[in-house]
Amino acid sequence: MSSPIERLRSKISEIVKEELTPKKKLKKEASVTANVAGYDTPRAFNPDGSHTKGYVKRMAGVAGYSSVNENRFHQLRKNENTPNQKIGIGIREMRKQITEIEKFLEWYGRIKNENGMKGDDFWKRTNKHIYKIKERLQGIREKINKLYK
Repeated sequence: MSSPIERLRSKISEIVKEELTPKKKLKKEASVTANVAGYDTPRAFNPDGSHTKGYVKRMAGVAGYSSVNENRFHQLRKNENTPNQKIGIGIREMRKQITEIEKFLEWYGRIKNENGMKGDDFWKRTNKHIYKIKERLQGIREKINKLYK
């Protein structure tokens, strides 16, 4: 009869052989996304991080988005215009954007009045958003006053 150590060795080698045989079905990989499809991010892990010129804008346009330029302040500082020109052009652009916001607010006000709605009729989240917009506008007002002085 074989000793307990020899039996243990044979059992271990049997298990190892069994695990290493290619006939055994492979285990499925675990997914941490809870069966949600992953994001399609081509070039996300480029080793050099490079993109061809215009790639980001082109891909954003195809998807119906616009590319975000997170370095706008740096570009503004690099701009060759004088500080007066930079500020004047920027203020003009902001005025145009505020005009757009005023149009939207007028339209939503008309919809509200035409349907006889009150502030209580809005969704709870809508009222929170309105309050946050009011707070941000007050902050903008303070920044405008600092700029004007």
